Amino acid sequence: MEYSEEIKIANLIVASLTGAITDAQQTELDYWLSENNDNRMLYNRISEKHDLLVSNDSDKENEYVEQAIRKIQARIAAGNVQHKETRIIPLQRFLHYAVAACLLVGLSISAFLLLNRQIEYTDLPEAARIASSKVKLITPDGKEISLGYDAPETIKAGSGAISRNNNGLFLTLDETKNTSTSSMDTVMHSIVTGIGGETLFVLSDNSKVWLNANSRLDFPVKFSKEKRKVILTGEAYFEIAPDKRRPFTVETNEMAIEVLGTSFNIKAYNDEPTVQTTLLTGKVSINVSDKTLELNPGLTAILDRKQEKVEVKQADIEAVMAWKSGYFIFHDEDLQTVVRTLARWYDVKFVTNDVVSNGHTFNGRLNKYLTLQEILERITLTGGPRFRLEGDQVFLE
Repeated sequence: MEYSEEIKIANLIVASLTGAITDAQQTELDYWLSENNDNRMLYNRISEKHDLLVSNDSDKENEYVEQAIRKIQARIAAGNVQHKETRIIPLQRFLHYAVAACLLVGLSISAFLLLNRQIEYTDLPEAARIASSKVKLITPDGKEISLGYDAPETIKAGSGAISRNNNGLFLTLDETKNTSTSSMDTVMHSIVTGIGGETLFVLSDNSKVWLNANSRLDFPVKFSKEKRKVILTGEAYFEIAPDKRRPFTVETNEMAIEVLGTSFNIKAYNDEPTVQTTLLTGKVSINVSDKTLELNPGLTAILDRKQEKVEVKQADIEAVMAWKSGYFIFHDEDLQTVVRTLARWYDVKFVTNDVVSNGHTFNGRLNKYLTLQEILERITLTGGPRFRLEGDQVFLE
């Protein structure tokens, strides 16, 4: 069974066990079950484990989830090795653990793999390396310092320093100095990704922030003893280091998201009509207009900026997190949404008109390290409009 086939079958099993399977999916699953007795036995074992976990206490459930995730991550790290004797996890065991983990954390198999896939930096195309270079630090006095590959390896920031390696940027504190927090440590510094830029930034508490293109993160060099707070403009994915004594707050123009230790994505670009917070693990509390709501994993809170109303709906995790793994994924997106996304990445202005743009929706998965011309050609081939590129402007025809 090929790796993509494993993902397909695992998703069918998840759909079956959660009662969300369609007639077409059931037909596919029935065919797979009828192929041989091993498939049927595997399905029964997974089903029995799922039934047992549903009735178990949360501690045992969490222990099994962690075990399942470790097994899958080991398989992903090893890649789809073709020689059976060298596989870290045999195919059937992979299916078993994949289904178990995803049933319990509420993700699809494909989304889980997307979030846990390890990409070696040396394997990234040149465009990806260039994107990681379009990053700068803005100091409290307004000075702009490039954090690209032509910059010094270490740059001073208050009582700490920002260093770069092949994975991203890291803020570390000088532990040899006085442990008290100075005024320079509490004022906000900023990491800014330009158009077409992106980076991983590790804060002083070891929380990780992946910044998408044209985004800004304001942060203190050292968090206070009572709280941890950053300010975001644009889009970022957060993995927050647990600290029960100090909640972590991400502020945007319209909302504040408070967590203790969890992972989530925030999309808060000023040119978008909505602000979206998507929770992957843990729990977050969102404060909007003096109202508070709690978000559970697998859900997205969408703030309509004009109506000032928040809607909570099931998240499309794969599409939300695609940017972090080098893709644009669009599911029934209108053309205006698509071109705003492309403009932030390729540093161009789209000149649209209502006649051309109205009525077009786009579904697709695109590698964002392709050239703009290649991206536009693919959109046209899927039934979208034709594009004409002139300098830094793109006209819809």
